[in-house]
Amino acid sequence: MRYLPACSGLLLLLATGAVSADYDRGAAAYAAGDYETAYRLLEPMAEAGHPEAQLRVGAMHEWGQGVAPSFNKAAQWYQRAAAQGHPEAQFTMGFMYGSGTGVTQDEVHAWAWFDLAARQGDQKAREFRDATGARLGAGKVAEAQRLSARLRAD
Repeated sequence: MRYLPACSGLLLLLATGAVSADYDRGAAAYAAGDYETAYRLLEPMAEAGHPEAQLRVGAMHEWGQGVAPSFNKAAQWYQRAAAQGHPEAQFTMGFMYGSGTGVTQDEVHAWAWFDLAARQGDQKAREFRDATGARLGAGKVAEAQRLSARLRAD
């Protein structure tokens, strides 16, 4: 029985290594411009909750790389990565809400997503958050702050 925790840890370590290797192969295919292979490797990982894979799959949908372009699908993948705290995905969600790309335009949501990325040190997100806040005014910024707090809590 005392070997069970050690075996469980070893299995987890091996699985993590396999996931990392799969991601690396998918990222290499993406970098080489082999988008069909990249999508085939990354999409199952994205479905399983891997935030970097979700970000890449979102980008592939946004730019039509290996799949038909779809801003709606891109936003769905970015949202999943952003909800896990991925700062680049959070920034991208802010941009999508700010421009109405793939989602209904909503500057309160844009401010909240920019805020989450800014809190992780993303300077560009801080600039976009502040510019969005200047357009919103104090009442809407307060609403956006509450939304940001809810998103952080989730």
